[in-house]
Amino acid sequence: MVEVGVPRPPGAGVDEPTVPLGGAVAEPPTAGRARRVVGARGTTRVSRRVLTIVIAQAAREVPGVHWVGRPPAGAVGTLLGRHPAAAAPPSGGLEVAVEGGRVAAGVELAVLYGTSIAAVAQAVRRRAAERLRTLLGLELGELDVTVAELVADQPPPVALPRVR
Repeated sequence: MVEVGVPRPPGAGVDEPTVPLGGAVAEPPTAGRARRVVGARGTTRVSRRVLTIVIAQAAREVPGVHWVGRPPAGAVGTLLGRHPAAAAPPSGGLEVAVEGGRVAAGVELAVLYGTSIAAVAQAVRRRAAERLRTLLGLELGELDVTVAELVADQPPPVALPRVR
């Protein structure tokens, strides 16, 4: 949730933890109330889900990344590893924490076979830091990248039955 304008009473309309944005003064959280930033013109809050989406999208923009957070349903072409039997929730494979205005996150992804895993991980970190800074004004403290799968860029050939 992004909220701009007049602060609401404690607990009103806040269904999930939120993160303050901008350079205004932050008030510490109290029981039943999310932390908020009070600026000259109002309050802005962003849910952790929004942070997760920004980081996931940034990772998807990196060449060599096949999927982020969880494998797509019906994915084919896996060389190593296997897809989980049950579908993970939308936020599966992505974790976000904010402390002192810095974001710490973990992301799980699949990389295309033949791509440098170290280069992809570094590019994901750079892209996520850039997106968090430009879209939300937040700094990335650390981003742990877990490569859960290595995926063929083309499905393996299908073996046809022999005809005699």
